[in-house]
Amino acid sequence: PDTLPVLGGMNEAVTVGNTVWGVAFTERPAQFANRAPRHGQFVVVGVVAGNRGVEQFTLADGAAALQDGDTGKHYTPMFIAWGTPDDFSRGRYAARYTVPPQGTAAGLLVFDVPTTLAHPRLLVRDMAGAKEFVGGIDLEREGGGG
Repeated sequence: PDTLPVLGGMNEAVTVGNTVWGVAFTERPAQFANRAPRHGQFVVVGVVAGNRGVEQFTLADGAAALQDGDTGKHYTPMFIAWGTPDDFSRGRYAARYTVPPQGTAAGLLVFDVPTTLAHPRLLVRDMAGAKEFVGGIDLEREGGGG
């Protein structure tokens, strides 16, 4: 897991197979849904996933994870919301979302992680095929666009 390539940075489109990933923002709020973190801190990651393939795919809890860049430890989201940007603006989202060919979805992933988390990376995979994560996006570095 710690040997996965870091494919890009924040605000940079990263393509893995037929899936295009991007990280729009990260935040570290003191509370989420009126709750304090149980493990130290919340890390909220706003993502976009695009389908460049010919088959639909479903975004769900295994679509992405957070990795500590120093230790290689993986964290799964404690809260996931997928939808279109319009869905989010209307307060509509779901834990699973089917993305049609040539479609795009937005996501909000909330992780509860230790305060020792270092060099965080969002682990991503090709939603059309790969069962494992194939790369990461550096959440500390601004990408050069894309």
